[in-house]
Amino acid sequence: MQSKTNLFVTLGAVQRPARSKSTMFRNLLPLATRVLTGEASGAERKQLSELLKQPEPRAWFGQLQKRWQAAAAKPVGGFDAQDAARRLAVLIHSTPTTGRDGNETGKTKKMGQRLRSTD
Repeated sequence: MQSKTNLFVTLGAVQRPARSKSTMFRNLLPLATRVLTGEASGAERKQLSELLKQPEPRAWFGQLQKRWQAAAAKPVGGFDAQDAARRLAVLIHSTPTTGRDGNETGKTKKMGQRLRSTD
């Protein structure tokens, strides 16, 4: 899901409708924002549906929706979020330390071995 900020950046590339229908479009923008971000209530979705029965708002929303979908985050293949979280937890809970001579202590060496063994 995209943030509202991204919607307005995306919206900047979509041609805004004529000013003569500004009241209708003043209502359309917040509804479109809430629908596209997944925050709209059933009543808001119904209200947007009513506004989109007219050709000009429907075309405008269609452009906006296409750009919104094109800007959506794409999943990264081969990424295991659970494994990444586990490895990060190991790093967070295993603070590296060095001895007085600046060399790794046993704790640091063990942590490195654990991380390498989970690769």
